[in-house]
Amino acid sequence: MAEKRMFANSVVDSDRFLEMPISSQALYFHLGMKADDDGFVSSPKKIARVLRCSDDDLKMLIAKNYIIPFDSGVVVITDWNINNKLRADRRKKTICINERALLAQDKSGRYLLGGEELAVSCQSNDGQQADESPRSIEECNIEKNSLLERECSADAPAREQSKAYGEYNRVHLTDLDYSGLVKEFGEDLLKAYIKRVDLYCQSKNKEYSDYCAVIRAWIKEDRNKPGFDEHRKPSYDIDEWSEWAENLDIASHVNRK
Repeated sequence: MAEKRMFANSVVDSDRFLEMPISSQALYFHLGMKADDDGFVSSPKKIARVLRCSDDDLKMLIAKNYIIPFDSGVVVITDWNINNKLRADRRKKTICINERALLAQDKSGRYLLGGEELAVSCQSNDGQQADESPRSIEECNIEKNSLLERECSADAPAREQSKAYGEYNRVHLTDLDYSGLVKEFGEDLLKAYIKRVDLYCQSKNKEYSDYCAVIRAWIKEDRNKPGFDEHRKPSYDIDEWSEWAENLDIASHVNRK
């Protein structure tokens, strides 16, 4: 197995990646370092425990499609082939044969489960049936569908519906969003900014598609201001900051309606 690993800026320098909690980002990098030459990690939960990451960090990476889980407990790095380009003579094939047989790759090299390109994962490069995957495409499809059902069931908390927060119920966050923001900023500061965003949306009749991203953007913007004190609650004077909120460039974080 190669000793060196790489990470593509197109993957880890995107807003989508950087919006995740720091603990989820750290877990992704460590999974990448421990993966075999095909991007498979046999003990992701052990790595998470060593890093003192929570189950939510694994669920976050699954929900954001940075890793693909299997019923065996193995995961694969979705963008492995974008991050790493290994020479064929230095590449050691994965021992996760059954899991590899369930995967295909899109044109960019990203792993995906089944679909129209499932036949690719069940064949070798010369178009012949691979020795490590003697099953038919129909058998692959049956196992793939079963795996997807188990994955959706196991990952249900990460895909749960949002709850309304604030005096006017204008802020919508899932439990995973809420716990991630608490871990990143602390609950007292989060509650203060929920109140602020809720009041702003009510007064301006404004709606956002991603309140988690809005709150994160507002806090980070305030932290860059001189004299910011996290222990002092922010002002709730609409006239004082409504123009600032309107002009804040968070287009890369959220789509306004």
